[in-house]
Amino acid sequence: MIYPHVKRQQCWVHKLRNVVQKLRARHQLACLRGARKIDLAANKTEAIKCFKVWKKKWGKLAPKAVACLEEDLEELLTFLMRIRIMVKDSDD
Repeated sequence: MIYPHVKRQQCWVHKLRNVVQKLRARHQLACLRGARKIDLAANKTEAIKCFKVWKKKWGKLAPKAVACLEEDLEELLTFLMRIRIMVKDSDD
């Protein structure tokens, strides 16, 4: 690894594309709307709360989709918070 101290990041768009493949067609829109709330949270604490609500709702209906998102949640939130910091800094 070239930069061993850099946190691993993942992009929400690419991850949600993987999640949608694990959903039945009739659940895709509603499930992804809920997942987007995680992405749009103001901070990591709120994002985790949103994830828990989303997981509770979709855990039984779409366990593979929930597992897909959960396995990379920390990396997704790292990306989310890094982008928020960059945007905030560029607005100043």
